[in-house]
Amino acid sequence: MASLGASKLGRAAPSSPPARCSPTTGATLDCQKLEAEQRADELLEVFDLAAKASTKPHRLSGGMRRRLLIARALVHQPRLLILDEPTAGVDLELRHELWRYLRRLHGEQGLTVLLTTH
Repeated sequence: MASLGASKLGRAAPSSPPARCSPTTGATLDCQKLEAEQRADELLEVFDLAAKASTKPHRLSGGMRRRLLIARALVHQPRLLILDEPTAGVDLELRHELWRYLRRLHGEQGLTVLLTTH
């Protein structure tokens, strides 16, 4: 299982909206969908899942599923992220990388993270 690389975690900041989306287009829903798709692609890269983008979730390993769940929760850039044992089933290296990533989201984007763990 590949783990998150430090360089991938550096791309956590949201990107600017796609060029086709401007306030004058009148296509707000299309733009929101396009932005969400772009954000999903970015998060798949950040969580080292881009190569598995077309794989059904039940075919992923436990650690990959865990990363996918966190990425999915972040697509819409929430201000509050609630996680139930986010590092369960992942190896120690990935666990530390996930904690660093969540801390960085908190520090850089002001994301509040509420989680349970043992």
